[in-house]
Amino acid sequence: MKSILYHLKWIVILFSRKIKDFGLYPIVGYVLIILLLFVIPGIMMRSRQYFEYIYSFMGLYFLIPFGNNARNEFLQNYYKKQTYRKIRLSENLLLIIPFVITLLVNQFFILSAITLMMACAFSFIVFKQRTKYVIHTPFYKRPFEFVRGFRFSFPIFLLVYGVIVMAIIYDNFNLGMVCLILILFVLVGYYFYTEPEYYVWVDTRTPKQFLLYKIKTAILFSFYVYALPMIALGIFYPTKILFVLLIYIASCLYLTFIIVLKYAKYPKAMDVMDEIKFVVSIMLPIVLIFLLPIFYKKASLQLKHYL
Repeated sequence: MKSILYHLKWIVILFSRKIKDFGLYPIVGYVLIILLLFVIPGIMMRSRQYFEYIYSFMGLYFLIPFGNNARNEFLQNYYKKQTYRKIRLSENLLLIIPFVITLLVNQFFILSAITLMMACAFSFIVFKQRTKYVIHTPFYKRPFEFVRGFRFSFPIFLLVYGVIVMAIIYDNFNLGMVCLILILFVLVGYYFYTEPEYYVWVDTRTPKQFLLYKIKTAILFSFYVYALPMIALGIFYPTKILFVLLIYIASCLYLTFIIVLKYAKYPKAMDVMDEIKFVVSIMLPIVLIFLLPIFYKKASLQLKHYL
């Protein structure tokens, strides 16, 4: 029990340091996190249909870094197996409980129970970087993110596309829109993995050209992923095609933001603080006007060390 409490305390201390690095006092940072991740979403659940599913997915999405293969190997080497299992479960519960409470307060009882059970199940999952299965994709000419990410997320796309088909069959356009937003979260996840420095070093482009190349690639490849759902929803809901296109345009903007966010601290991997910045931009899209140029400049300066 002492080992578990020590480990959780260490996580809180580390997270507080990251808030300080962001330029905020920890108490101010925690207040903002509560406001942005729990209070505002609670209000949005009452006014936006199906937002609770996005919120549940967001909470589970935050658990992915805990399942990192290298991190889990370290924990397994440092702790006994039984202690390791308790630590992984405690980590996931520590993060997901606030999301579950928010869902309960807003009377989404079944969804809160499902979210809690899935968080517990995630504690047994380690996201390894290699797979023995080869899935051919249209992304092989431009590594790294989509080539790697799509093969890992292929089952998720099958599920999302299936839900979109069900949304059309049961005439539920809003559910289809939720699926388009979920696709964005999956694509954004591709950029939380940092490619080896050699991949960047051998590129002959200037930093700005490199960033534009990455952004163009993300927009093109995301279109490949969005094409079928957009065509299907456009055929069955022609009067609402504008909403579908707006989702795709918004996805391009958020992919651009995650790219500059990634390379602003390259070669370091993105962490929880970067996830919070992204969530802030989701909750308050207007901040992209300020954040995009700031992090684009930071990314250009950071890449000068390699290009």
